[in-house]
Amino acid sequence: METGYLWPIALAVVGSGFVSTILTIANSWAKDYFLAKREAKDDVFKIRKDIHNDFVEYMDFLYKNDLSDNERAKKKYHFLKTYRMIFLYSADEDVKKINKMIEANIDLVQKDDPYMQDKKNKVAESFLQLRKHTIKDTSLSVDDFLHIT
Repeated sequence: METGYLWPIALAVVGSGFVSTILTIANSWAKDYFLAKREAKDDVFKIRKDIHNDFVEYMDFLYKNDLSDNERAKKKYHFLKTYRMIFLYSADEDVKKINKMIEANIDLVQKDDPYMQDKKNKVAESFLQLRKHTIKDTSLSVDDFLHIT
């Protein structure tokens, strides 16, 4: 009995199972990879949406004259907290536009001694570094982080 013709058949059977397995694994990996990317984008969108909602809610301390001192202080606190989150998660253009709005409404001119200026620069550098984890191609610099008091 001649068995020479069985080798091509055996290779085809083994090969097709192997290729099928590899394709199944690759397909599963690709699906998981793109699903994870989509979920990450959805997470960033939700964070941005929440931050922007908070920003709009708390910014009225800038122009409302009928707030009590306590209400104004609370809104300003939350506004400043929200601004820091905006710097971390919002698009570059959004941060720049919001900075212009803040600069138009709040007096940011402060004379700092070198020690305080160094502290502020370190804070800004830290925020910029954290931002780069979420927005890798950011064009913002340390000077774009506003120190609001």
